[in-house]
Amino acid sequence: MFSQSSSITIGIAEDHPAMRKGIRDILDTDDVFEIIFEVSNGSELLAVLRHKQPTILILDISMPYLNGIEALPLIKNINPNIKIVLFSTYVEDSYVEEAILNGANAYLQKNIELDEFIYALKFTQEKGFFFNSIVTKSLVDKYRNGNNATITKKDILTKREIEILSYICKGFTNVEIATMLFRSIRTIENHRKNIFFKTKAKNLPELIVFAIKNGYYTIE
Repeated sequence: MFSQSSSITIGIAEDHPAMRKGIRDILDTDDVFEIIFEVSNGSELLAVLRHKQPTILILDISMPYLNGIEALPLIKNINPNIKIVLFSTYVEDSYVEEAILNGANAYLQKNIELDEFIYALKFTQEKGFFFNSIVTKSLVDKYRNGNNATITKKDILTKREIEILSYICKGFTNVEIATMLFRSIRTIENHRKNIFFKTKAKNLPELIVFAIKNGYYTIE
């Protein structure tokens, strides 16, 4: 399913030794992953990122000295291309949205199934984001319960853009969307640019938040 031909370098920022070992043991089951560093707090993380930058960073949300949410913009400032997977016991909507809007590419719960954990990392590498049904439900519940003052109006997008947005949220590439809709790749690329411009999303995760807020994307 995934097209990776080379290894995915991994950094782990987690303050609990047992959890770090658990992550190592999981990743060691798949040769595509190469762990290049482990740290136990936010200060150590920022120091090591000055000379070691992984493809994917698994980031604990509740580290000492500098927690995961606080570290997100600082990490992106060092290297905006690092894909950050927030790893947390919390799935409250405030944590989820704040993480995504501050640069997280994925948000996983620490009780996630092993197979889904591996899948999520590979999906994040391939597509640039990963949100499972638990995370999506957290965001949907937030806006369904009336906390929707910041929701962008649906009518800013055309019918075609809404259709393409739904495909983007499901992880389809421009080429795949063009094939499914019988359109040229250039046409899909132009629609994609318009969608990002209209929604003011700076990246794919932010676009997913927009789609969830407006009911375009829900994982069953």
